[in-house]
Amino acid sequence: MLASKKFDTIEGVVPVPLHPKRLRKRGYNQVSRFGKAIASLFNVPFYETILIRQKHTQTLVQKNRQERWKTLLNAFSIEQENAIENKHLLLVDDVLTTGATLEACAEKLQEIKGVRISITTMVFAQQILP
Repeated sequence: MLASKKFDTIEGVVPVPLHPKRLRKRGYNQVSRFGKAIASLFNVPFYETILIRQKHTQTLVQKNRQERWKTLLNAFSIEQENAIENKHLLLVDDVLTTGATLEACAEKLQEIKGVRISITTMVFAQQILP
């Protein structure tokens, strides 16, 4: 990742958040740990409290893209908008399956003036076709 010039202009890292209920149950957000490490590598701020998951959703594991998108409608909100105005942010998630979660988060972040988004994930799920 450091060797790639694609990330040279990153000015902050934002993790895909868990809903507070799920965070309490799990005890940690693995995406936050991943995001903090990336922010440290790039020497940029880690914005853990900017993107908020305000809607508790059921697991998305068995859902297709359309079902995931419907589930994620209005699931996220933004706090402290001025902290990220006109910034290039790296949005991080654990698994890329259909991209619905990243898309919902990116759309919400892009409501803020001048925000540009790049994404990275820990892994991507490869679908096995029948």
